[in-house]
Amino acid sequence: MILSSYAIALSFCVYVNFAHLLANPMMWVVDDTKEAVGYLLGGNYNQMGCRMMIAVLTNWMCVKFSRLWMINFILVCTVGIATLAIVGSMTSLSMIIVFFAFCLVPSGKLRKIGIYSIFTAFVLFQVFVVFNGRGLENNELAVYVIEDVLKKDMTFTYRTYMWESALNIIEKSPIFGWGLPTSEWYDSNMSSFAIGPHNFILSILINGGVVLLTLYIVICVMTWRSISSYMDRKDAQILVFGLLALWFMSLMEMYPYTIMFFAMMLVSYYKYMPGVVNEKTTTNGGLKNENTDYERKYQQIDCH
Repeated sequence: MILSSYAIALSFCVYVNFAHLLANPMMWVVDDTKEAVGYLLGGNYNQMGCRMMIAVLTNWMCVKFSRLWMINFILVCTVGIATLAIVGSMTSLSMIIVFFAFCLVPSGKLRKIGIYSIFTAFVLFQVFVVFNGRGLENNELAVYVIEDVLKKDMTFTYRTYMWESALNIIEKSPIFGWGLPTSEWYDSNMSSFAIGPHNFILSILINGGVVLLTLYIVICVMTWRSISSYMDRKDAQILVFGLLALWFMSLMEMYPYTIMFFAMMLVSYYKYMPGVVNEKTTTNGGLKNENTDYERKYQQIDCH
């Protein structure tokens, strides 16, 4: 009931947000007004993507309840893609499209390859691109791949300047960070034209330094352990891929902790879902056995 209520509320927000955009075209037709207050999800177009992904993942968790949820899942994906295409949030748009395509992959082995691939891409980009800041522009191979092959801006729409500025301020307090800064603090302490580092990991280091990042990694490991035993199931694979897609989106944006932890909560909750809670994995060839009604009654009698 709680999960369904979340899915209904989030779906309603996605639909109303789309209707609001259609009713107010000046919010997305004119570039100068894209940052204006008035969006119902996220405040600006860069923040819409994480809310859309949360709505999509929550609806996916409800698909097994009824066929109506599958219809709603497809509608939420479609409306989300249309919304992000309208406002021009390319990173979020591409990742939700990739997620929807991942749901259609028929092979479990291919889905696992996709999961490992997107996680590897996330780690490599964070380590070798984000943590380099503007240093990436001095790498001839990187310049060739990004500008000549991918035809992209070398600064990722000036984000390398923000990353470099964030790294400079992190170096001054690497262990405990700076707490939860206000927009005025960012303006005063970061030589960047945008508020914040536009990267979730860098925002963690600013807020709590290495201490908070270590705690976040521990939570991520605990989340993975809660679902790792069920990774042969399609729905579990799709749920994990959706979380990783959100992580990949966070490379380019500073998302709220509530959004990021809500996605991990969905993954952690998976083992309590109907049809999953009574399953247990054996070591005999990786086969899965499901407790029968007789076995459950026998266990109850034995307990008494």
